[in-house]
Amino acid sequence: MGKMTARGEATLPDLDAEFVVPSYVAEAVEADQRASSHFSKLPPLYVRVRVGYIDEMRRNPIELEKRLRNFVRKTAEGKLFGNWNDGGRLGDDA
Repeated sequence: MGKMTARGEATLPDLDAEFVVPSYVAEAVEADQRASSHFSKLPPLYVRVRVGYIDEMRRNPIELEKRLRNFVRKTAEGKLFGNWNDGGRLGDDA
């Protein structure tokens, strides 16, 4: 959207790099039919953010499981959660 400085942009991950959902997240989503049907409709950037939030807890299995269960539950309900409100700027292909 052109609002970041070059210094700020330098701190961002490469969003053009292929993103692969970790198998443990994919398996948890696929195990819940409702979550699985909603997951494919989620904005790609939202998936990256949510999966990153879960995956950063790999060294804390209790918190990882808590975050994963919450993600699957909210996805099954068809809800986006967290500080996710881009005002429609990024669209479905973000």
